[in-house]
Amino acid sequence: MKKLFKILFFSCILISLFFFKDTLAVNESFVVNFSDEHPGPNQKIDAKIVSYSFDENRSEISWYLNGSLALSGKGEKNFSFTTGKVGSKTALLAVIYSQEGIRVEKSYQFIPAEVDVLWEAKTHTPASYKGKAMISRETVIKITAFPDFVYNGSKLSPSDLYYDWEINYKKKPDLSGYGKRSFSYKLSNLASEENIKLTVSSYSGILIAEKTIKIKTQSPEIIFYEEKPLEGPDYNNALLDELDLFGSEIVIRAEPFFFSKNSVSQLSYNWKMNGQSFWPDYQPNVVDLRAPEGASASSLVSLQIQHPFILLQSAVKSIKINFGL
Repeated sequence: MKKLFKILFFSCILISLFFFKDTLAVNESFVVNFSDEHPGPNQKIDAKIVSYSFDENRSEISWYLNGSLALSGKGEKNFSFTTGKVGSKTALLAVIYSQEGIRVEKSYQFIPAEVDVLWEAKTHTPASYKGKAMISRETVIKITAFPDFVYNGSKLSPSDLYYDWEINYKKKPDLSGYGKRSFSYKLSNLASEENIKLTVSSYSGILIAEKTIKIKTQSPEIIFYEEKPLEGPDYNNALLDELDLFGSEIVIRAEPFFFSKNSVSQLSYNWKMNGQSFWPDYQPNVVDLRAPEGASASSLVSLQIQHPFILLQSAVKSIKINFGL
């Protein structure tokens, strides 16, 4: 009798171990893939069950959203939902009854956070210019992150978050770390586009937000303005490629845009009228133009501005002036 009891006892253990092992195997091979692992606020997410130990198409699948049954049925392996506002919690539970009668489940929690990444170009623009300074090659730009992280109703300080930066798909450990939400660096002279990726996470790792921006460079520019004796430069009206002038004289101010700010005073100015070089009387970017004597009433005025050390930072501008019309 004792021998029979021992046989039954160990048989039960073996059956339990087999059942536990089989259930564990099912759990290990059952995953839920999400269209975005770190979704932001009010974002639609697609979830899909994938398993290699049972046929999910023949299994009874139920999806619970925030404790309420949202979808149930045989083969319902796909489910979509939308996250809430920043800091809100969305609980997702997937319950599966396989064709073999094994029950498995997995739960997930989403707390959306977000981060914005802005750039500032250290390039020159006139004081009157109200637009954004654009980026040219080999200029210095400043990158700053603005995270919005809320947990349990409290907004987390940006200095308490971890910032993981990548530039052109390469990790930058020297720029990354707690509180490192801003840095400056110099663009190369080769790339016409820079890829900046940031992953921000809370200390616990519960809150995560990602942001990728592409920064495109452009060539520096020259814009001509008419400068009037008493009023100064008319920055509200840039001169176009051709100007009909009712008179024999005009003062033109040339403003360089998007050259490196720290070396704008070293730029070289090369003025030409009808192919002949000439030099301004006082300022390198301001010229007093008069109709040439004994020549055509029209003159082609051109200017080339060149950075002294960066060959790719140069610009050319020309204007045709029809005098005395």
